[in-house]
Amino acid sequence: MQPNLSTGGSNSTMTVDSDIVSTTLPACRRGVLAGMLGTAAVSLSSEAVNAAQAPAATADVPQQPLPVTSACNDAAEGCSGTASGAASTSSSSSNGSCSLTGAAAARDPTINSGCATPAAVRQQRGLSCFLPSRQVDLQVEVLRAKAALAQCSTDFEKHRLLVTLREINQAAFFSLLQQDVEGLLPLVYTPTIGDACLAWGSLTPRPTGLYITEANRGQMQQVLRQWPSDEVHIAVVTDGERILGLGDLGAHGMGIPTGKCNVYGAAGLPPAWLLPITVDVGTNNTQLQQDPLYVGLPQQRLRGPAYFDLMMELVEALQSRFQRRVLVHWEDLAAKNAFPVLK
Repeated sequence: MQPNLSTGGSNSTMTVDSDIVSTTLPACRRGVLAGMLGTAAVSLSSEAVNAAQAPAATADVPQQPLPVTSACNDAAEGCSGTASGAASTSSSSSNGSCSLTGAAAARDPTINSGCATPAAVRQQRGLSCFLPSRQVDLQVEVLRAKAALAQCSTDFEKHRLLVTLREINQAAFFSLLQQDVEGLLPLVYTPTIGDACLAWGSLTPRPTGLYITEANRGQMQQVLRQWPSDEVHIAVVTDGERILGLGDLGAHGMGIPTGKCNVYGAAGLPPAWLLPITVDVGTNNTQLQQDPLYVGLPQQRLRGPAYFDLMMELVEALQSRFQRRVLVHWEDLAAKNAFPVLK
């Protein structure tokens, strides 16, 4: 059986399985998929859809603005709901996140919702002294983010602020994004993401994702086990060789898979379903190779059978780690590699 694969590209078309669209996404978010994911050939097979909808695999996708509170928080609250009144989706605790307390819990954006963190979670996680004492609804945290955005003078400044919010308060980020999809998607994805990729070496903080290299050959399973969610349904993968119209950006192309995962999140998919990956096989961009701020391997690109073997090992490891329900969404590979990879 072939893995579920898709590839991005400006000249390709999009197909989305009608079952998952009609049953899990409201009309406004279907429009997001058609508009922002329409530059990619996306095929959600019926197998992936059935796995995605199976109760044993994950909770149903909510129709309301996406809740991102962890399952661990549900337990702390007796499953009575979050401070925002939204029902929670399930999330993984494979990395021991349910045991995080104190400063470690405060640094986890799936646990720390700022002043909207519920009292039960504060008590269970030992967060009382790590958070301001006032408790508010999640919408207040969204208003706080909107006020901060209003102080930014450029789209790139807004992008950096949104990246920071994503890394410190996941609930507020996705609630904000879904309340203003049309206005904010251009800031978290194209066209602003191109500027972010060009400035990736000095972008702080950078969005979280997995960087895979040839040094991980034979260790893919161990690498993927470090990802905190067991519920990944979509892995967005790039090697950074053909980023938008900017060319070979190598590891600085990570903005594309992280940004595309934000698009999926805006369309209503739970963050726990999404995994951005950059396969760092070098770059032939000599300027980046000589740049001390370049975050990737400053070497010529891996080519030939060794490249394709690495990609196949990654796909097989994704299937093993997350079962065959996982959709591998390829982004911005060079044409000479994209078609062989899909085969």
